[in-house]
Amino acid sequence: MPARPSLRRLSALVLIASAAGLALVGAVHAASSQEGRPAQEGRPAQDQPNDRPVPAVNMGEMLAGAIRSVPGCYGVELAQTQSGKSVIMAWFEDKDAVMRWYRHPMHRGLMGRAGGAGDRTPLEHVPDDAKNLMVVATITMSDDGTQIPGFPMPIRQISIETYQSMPTGISLNGRLSPSSMKIPNLEDHAVELTGPGR
Repeated sequence: MPARPSLRRLSALVLIASAAGLALVGAVHAASSQEGRPAQEGRPAQDQPNDRPVPAVNMGEMLAGAIRSVPGCYGVELAQTQSGKSVIMAWFEDKDAVMRWYRHPMHRGLMGRAGGAGDRTPLEHVPDDAKNLMVVATITMSDDGTQIPGFPMPIRQISIETYQSMPTGISLNGRLSPSSMKIPNLEDHAVELTGPGR
């Protein structure tokens, strides 16, 4: 049976995850706004109804911008998976860069609202010399009214995970990670495209 987190740590995680969740939800709403939707046949894009709400302040972009401002951050991507998870991915040069985000004023503000980190030491299991790290936050909204207790919105899943790139791989005309992140033995290739859209 997995160990249960302390009450203080759980409340800290709930509040921090709530803020991250709001940011991801904002990102998804913005991504699904009129600007990113194809035009309906026979109607100019500017005349089509926009039935999807777009928040006045895009919290996802605000969060992504703050992360990008951290020295050692290679880049940030917002996405949504086929299973319904909203995702924010951030690539960092090393553990020190991730810790710079951890100490960033925006992150510290979220931590302050949550009452600190509780009994958790950030990145305590990540080696000090770790390089090329990707931090991924995912959230899944609930569509049946169920939710994780303590959240201000119906969220059924949330996670923050850290991954490290391996010295291998191949890409044709681009890759998921930013090109500024140097991955040993990754073969980057540019190929000429064929077809009618060439």
